[in-house]
Amino acid sequence: MRKRTQVIRQRGRPKHRGFTLIELLVVIAIIALLVTILMPSLARARELARGAVCLVNARGIGQAVMLYAHEQDEYVPRGEGPEDQWYWFELLMPYVGCDFGTDKYERARIYRCPAYPDPDQAICYVINAWGFYGPDDETGHQVMVPTKLSVFDRPSETVYIADSEDGPWRPIVRSPDSPGDIGLQDVWCASHLPNSDNETVSMGRRVARHRHVGNTSCTFSDGHAELVVSEQVVVRMWRDRRN
Repeated sequence: MRKRTQVIRQRGRPKHRGFTLIELLVVIAIIALLVTILMPSLARARELARGAVCLVNARGIGQAVMLYAHEQDEYVPRGEGPEDQWYWFELLMPYVGCDFGTDKYERARIYRCPAYPDPDQAICYVINAWGFYGPDDETGHQVMVPTKLSVFDRPSETVYIADSEDGPWRPIVRSPDSPGDIGLQDVWCASHLPNSDNETVSMGRRVARHRHVGNTSCTFSDGHAELVVSEQVVVRMWRDRRN
């Protein structure tokens, strides 16, 4: 009786076996399929996250502009400036946590967009240097000197800062000694906008066309910032005088 019980217990033990090759291949195929399905969503989520960081930077720049205007009798930087003047991103340095006159622009991390393809680019934004003589002026002109905030008829609707394009015709700016014209960080004609196909150094596109999933980070003249569909960043949004 004791021997029979022992035999029964031995027969009842479960047998251990591993995966077969076919089962392993099926699991690998399922994992590969899931990765293929999820990758676009993950990539989009990553780009949206970068856009969110860029938008925070844009808001910070907007606040810096408002502080600058408060201390400068309501004047704000506009274009690249004459040869003996400072560029807009240099003028705002003390308001973004850096010393005035610093020659290493990368210290102002707020000027860096995390989605900009070239990590050497220290100035990832361009400024509104587009002046109009009135509502009937369709062409406009480049503004080279600071102007008062009051020049913007509709500040909450007028772009002041926007994402810079990253094409090969755009200069990489890290310091005053960077090669090329580092003053090309402003917008003053239609060929600089996202819908333009011009890719020349002076007149080529300067506002990013495909940066944040088809959106452009914009700081407006009242200091607020938002993501705008790139195709909608048109001349009307840059007009200082509309009335």
